Amino acid sequence: MSGAIFVVLPPTASELCSLVLDSGGIPVIDTTGGLPSGTVPKGAWVRIRPGRPAPGTGPVILAEFGAPVPDRDTWLESAVPREIPPGFVGLVLKGSESGGVCGEEDGLSLLARCPQPGKVILDAGVGPHTAGSAAAMGAAGVLLVEQHLGCPELSLSASMKKRLDGR
Repeated sequence: MSGAIFVVLPPTASELCSLVLDSGGIPVIDTTGGLPSGTVPKGAWVRIRPGRPAPGTGPVILAEFGAPVPDRDTWLESAVPREIPPGFVGLVLKGSESGGVCGEEDGLSLLARCPQPGKVILDAGVGPHTAGSAAAMGAAGVLLVEQHLGCPELSLSASMKKRLDGR
């Protein structure tokens, strides 16, 4: 999986999973704001909060510390480089460039201090140069979260578009 590109999609855009898969990426349906209205397509990962259902059958990204999802590969989001806790298969490392709870340093600096970079997906406002550097450092992949939010294919709600425009 080294160098994989993970594309985070809102549940309302799960129909785009096939496009992400066809382009060589891995779709991640973010259900932290609510459950998807439809099913999570085969080949897609899902991002959840602890204690909530994990729709689909693929791997899971746990948005906060909690227990891994039974019988599913579970990745833990972390704002600090650390050993992978028992029961998890890897970390999603959130650098200062990412949204939400994030590290105090840039993602590449945090990645450089990770004991197992091959089991880390970097979430750090990733662009082409950062993605290349993360791959060279051995990261399992990079997470694209905000970079594509302006694409009309996502059909974001008017309220979300307004928030993104800063109005």
